Amino acid sequence: MKKLIAGFVLSALLAPTAYAQQSSERATTPVSTQTEPGTFLIFFVTDQATLTPDGARVVAEAAEAYQETGAARIVVTGHSDTTGSAADNLELSQRRAELVANELIRRGVPATDIATVGRGEEDLLVPTADGVSEPRNRRVEIVVAAATATREGEPFFPSFDALDANLDGSISGPEFRSGLREVENPEQLFAQADVDQSGAISRQEWATWREERLRGAEPRPEPERLRQIELAVTDDTLQGKFLTDAGLVGLEGNTIGFGLLFSDDRDIVGSVEFLAPGVLRDLLPDFLQVSLGARGLVGLLDDPDDDVVGIAPGAAARVRLPLGGPPMYIAGDFFYAPDILTFGDADTVIDFNVRYELQFLQNTTGFVGYRLLDFDRESGGDDEIVDTLNVGLRFAF
Repeated sequence: MKKLIAGFVLSALLAPTAYAQQSSERATTPVSTQTEPGTFLIFFVTDQATLTPDGARVVAEAAEAYQETGAARIVVTGHSDTTGSAADNLELSQRRAELVANELIRRGVPATDIATVGRGEEDLLVPTADGVSEPRNRRVEIVVAAATATREGEPFFPSFDALDANLDGSISGPEFRSGLREVENPEQLFAQADVDQSGAISRQEWATWREERLRGAEPRPEPERLRQIELAVTDDTLQGKFLTDAGLVGLEGNTIGFGLLFSDDRDIVGSVEFLAPGVLRDLLPDFLQVSLGARGLVGLLDDPDDDVVGIAPGAAARVRLPLGGPPMYIAGDFFYAPDILTFGDADTVIDFNVRYELQFLQNTTGFVGYRLLDFDRESGGDDEIVDTLNVGLRFAF
């Protein structure tokens, strides 16, 4: 009985202290608000996934923005401060995002139009050391994607997470166009933001470019053209290629390339190619890019002394690997010239490549792969100019 009474007295003494601490936490929690058209921030008390009154008010404003703009998508991203373990903070950020998403659904937003993301201690609003209780980092960001498309008739762009629909850490061309449906010239804007011309916009590229646009600064000039130089070697060949945007010949958005190959057998092969990446764009998933086109090949072969020419229709494909770290791809192409499209001493021509690519610097990609370049001559026999592994580098400038 004495223990029960003592416990009751102790609880009574500690209750005001606990209440005061909770009240103090709420008092220091920033006021949830709309930070820019279509973007809303909701802040939370330490280690809690409960809406404050002003947080509930801001969620209601986000739902209203969705209803008014007919937005295609809402992205809800949860965050935490750095107190506690990284795993616990990731779970807490996910609970916060789901809480806000459920409140949006309760207010009439279809669940199918909401994407939730928990980022834990990543993307701190206020950078801090580990173990710091920073109120502004305990937040959920709501982005009403279509609501951020325009601002008084001028382009206005959503956050990275609002555009990265498949959550692979980059913004692909289809994701960009889907998230910015009301913006004119999306291809031109994508080229501006894709600084390294990799075909996907990284988080850092988007943050830098978007910040320039939001603060009214003049954006970086659009790259004049896609320009890349590619060098590859095998045991007995040296290969080089120059790629650029086909806007040079009035075919904006496509790619033309010029190649040259030397072998230790004194064979020389020149090539020119044209690829159209947008033909199948709307039919493919975001992580896959397929281009259709043709490659012309001219071979000056030393032994025997033959001249071979082929016009080879074909296709190229590039798959982004959903892995963390620097961008990685599996890429390949296949071009085939049948007898009717070959001239000189050639019967058929086959040019096949497959390789693994790793972008280890902003403008530099390394690769290792396999290439087969085969001329089937009319005089009989095959001349396999390349049939081996190769390694190389690609430089964008």
